[in-house]
Amino acid sequence: MTSARPTSMRTPPGPSRPRNPLRWLFPLHGDRLATLTVAARRHGGAARIPHGPTWIYLFTSPELVRETLVVRADDFTVGRKLRATRDFLGDGLLGSGGDLHRRQRRLVQPAFHPGAVEGYVDVIAALAEQTLDGWRPSSTLDVRVEIMRLARRVIAAIAWGGSANGDAADAASVPGELQSMIAHLELATTPGGRVARRLPTPQVRRARGAAERSRAAVDALIARRRAEGGNGGSLLAMLLASTDEAGRPLPDPLIRDELRTLLFAGQESVANALGWTLWLVSQHPSVAAALEAEADRELAGAHPTAASLGRLAWTRQTLQEGMRLYPPAWAVGRTALRDTAVGPWSVPAGANVLVSPWVTHRDPGIWPQPTTFDPARFAPGAAGERDRFAYYPFGGGHRTCVGAALATAEGTIVLAMIAQRFRLRWAGDRPPRPKPQITLRPEGGVPMVVEVR
Repeated sequence: MTSARPTSMRTPPGPSRPRNPLRWLFPLHGDRLATLTVAARRHGGAARIPHGPTWIYLFTSPELVRETLVVRADDFTVGRKLRATRDFLGDGLLGSGGDLHRRQRRLVQPAFHPGAVEGYVDVIAALAEQTLDGWRPSSTLDVRVEIMRLARRVIAAIAWGGSANGDAADAASVPGELQSMIAHLELATTPGGRVARRLPTPQVRRARGAAERSRAAVDALIARRRAEGGNGGSLLAMLLASTDEAGRPLPDPLIRDELRTLLFAGQESVANALGWTLWLVSQHPSVAAALEAEADRELAGAHPTAASLGRLAWTRQTLQEGMRLYPPAWAVGRTALRDTAVGPWSVPAGANVLVSPWVTHRDPGIWPQPTTFDPARFAPGAAGERDRFAYYPFGGGHRTCVGAALATAEGTIVLAMIAQRFRLRWAGDRPPRPKPQITLRPEGGVPMVVEVR
């Protein structure tokens, strides 16, 4: 535990509370990305922004991000938005904190270790091939939806050793149900949301119905697999065989919450990262040509393998640059457990704290021409003296995304396999607009025309 904040600490600068009551209630429910960016730029990477009756403490310089996520990590717990996921996902990794989060992370970490991820490459490639085989020349597809379906099948194969298609547990993440839960989470984090999310409105009823169907489907799957004696090397089999500190089997509700959390997070992050990246590639022919050349040279018509994955350097850099410009987790929230300090700034107990990859990743003091799409930024040696927290699409510290290595491998594999076979041409009449919900979704999807190379 850190000591109480020194009396010399200062409150971060920032805008005063608006006079207009409507703006007072909803300051971050207009253009959130612009609001955070302007506040951070104007006040040097640290700002205090009014949010209803409370304040948000925003830290976006790499030094202050490190202080928040690593140095002072024990002074904070998970933020309000992720705590609200417990309404649907229970005690899964996203919403839990403290000792429970650390115990859960130790349980699931082995399934997402880089060494374990190498064992998933063939499965990812085979499922990706099935998806791409369904793409017809000259057809128009929402590639974000296509990738989400693929990502759902990948995480299902890893989590319980089977395809989501045809399995009762697929009810955990059908797109309509997932969207209703996300919409409810948005409501839950508005001023007054604690009350609104308990009212029997149609939106609340839809979200709660979706969660109930999801829980029932995964409960049935767990019961069946327990009766069958597990299922090979899947995450579910590992959890069924695990015990707590007293040697007791893990309770089924906790296993259910972990599976549903991983299914939710695993498809959202990959679908958004690849959706944005594919749109960016479609706007930059030289990047697309380099992707195709690398796929032809390094894969020679074959699937990516654990051995060839490491040679897809330009493909990986392209994905990394896509996540720089459009990080799936556009903001990472924390709540102060006690009076503390972030750098020279005072943070009182109970304060809502945000660090924002969106803002940091576009900081012109860190990234020359920050809005330009340039995968060469991530070439070996290009980072130079760049701070570790100049780029943090998966967060940082002990709450770094447990599936970061899997998401990067999956994104690289799918991007390379698309480049092997297709060129995707943007079919929209304007660039997609970022929609900052719990993740950064492209509003209106990512419609693309499929052209065979």
